[in-house]
Amino acid sequence: MLAQTANTVDVDAELRRAGNEYAYGNYEEAILQLQDLLYPMRLSSESQVIEARELLGLCYYLTDRFEQVAAEFAKVLYLNPDHRLDPFSIPPPVIEAFENVRRQLEPQLAEIREQKINPTVTPTVNPSGDSAASPASIQIIERSDFATFLPFGVGQFQNGDTGLGTLFAATEAALLALNIAAYFLARYSADSPEAIQKLMVLQYASATLFGVTWSIGVFQARLHFQPTITRPLNSAAMPTSPAAEVSGTFQLGFDF
Repeated sequence: MLAQTANTVDVDAELRRAGNEYAYGNYEEAILQLQDLLYPMRLSSESQVIEARELLGLCYYLTDRFEQVAAEFAKVLYLNPDHRLDPFSIPPPVIEAFENVRRQLEPQLAEIREQKINPTVTPTVNPSGDSAASPASIQIIERSDFATFLPFGVGQFQNGDTGLGTLFAATEAALLALNIAAYFLARYSADSPEAIQKLMVLQYASATLFGVTWSIGVFQARLHFQPTITRPLNSAAMPTSPAAEVSGTFQLGFDF
C-alpha cells in the first residue's frame, strides 16, 4: 500500500516537472519526461492521462513534430470527447488544430458519448476496447497566411475555391499582359502623339484594374481563410485504445 502511494506521488511529481519544463520552454525535455510517463503507461487516472497527452501534443507542435500532433490530440478526445483546450494559455493555431481533429472524429466521438451514457451500447470506436471499424487517420494541413496576399488567385486556390481562383488568375494575367503590351507599343511602335497617349491611358488603366482585382482577391481569400484543416488518410485505420498509436501528419506551406 505504501509502495503504491509512493509511486502515485512520484508520478504526480514527474507530471508537474514535465509541466514546468513546458512552461519554461524546455520542450525537448518535457517530451522525454511525458513519453516516459505514457510509454509504457504509468499514469493511474484519466485526468492525468489527458493532461499528459495534451501537454505532449503541445510540445510536439512547438518542436515541429507535426506528425505526432494529431495522434496525441485524438487520444485525448477518445478519452474525453468534450475536452477543450484553454484559450487563455494555448495559442489559437493549436486550438484550431485540436478542433479540426474533433470535427474529423465527431462520428466516433458521438458513439463514445452514447456508450458513456448507456454502457450496454457497443460503439464502433471506444477508448478502452478494440475497433471493429475505425476512421481513417488524420492529416492536419496548416495553410499559409502569407499566401492570401499573393495575386493570381493563390489565396483562392489555397482555400479550395478553384473556380474563383481561376477567374482571378486569368483576369489578373490578362490585365498584366495588356499593361506590358501597351507599354512596349507606346515606346516602340506608336507613330503619333495621339496613339502614344491612348496607349499610355490603356497602360495606366490596366495597371489600376490589376491592383483593384488583386485587392479584391486578397479580401476574398482572407475572408474565407482557415489556418488549419484536417483530411482523412484512407490508407490506414486508426486504433482507438488510449495506449494505441494514432497516425497523423501535419504539413506546412501552400495547400493547392
